[in-house]
Amino acid sequence: MDFSITGTSGQITYDNNGNLLTMLQKGVMPGQSAPLVVDDLRYSYKPFSNKLEYVTD
Repeated sequence: MDFSITGTSGQITYDNNGNLLTMLQKGVMPGQSAPLVVDDLRYSYKPFSNKLEYVTD
């Protein structure tokens, strides 16, 4: 089973401040044999700040 956590380029991506930018997480639903995408997260921060503004899934 593939329970990997990756970003858009095959890894979790970060900005220059170390903030998460993208993360894709897989999981298995009961009755399913193949992993499904559970979360496909994209993070946005306020300009010139480490303060999280919003997350989209």
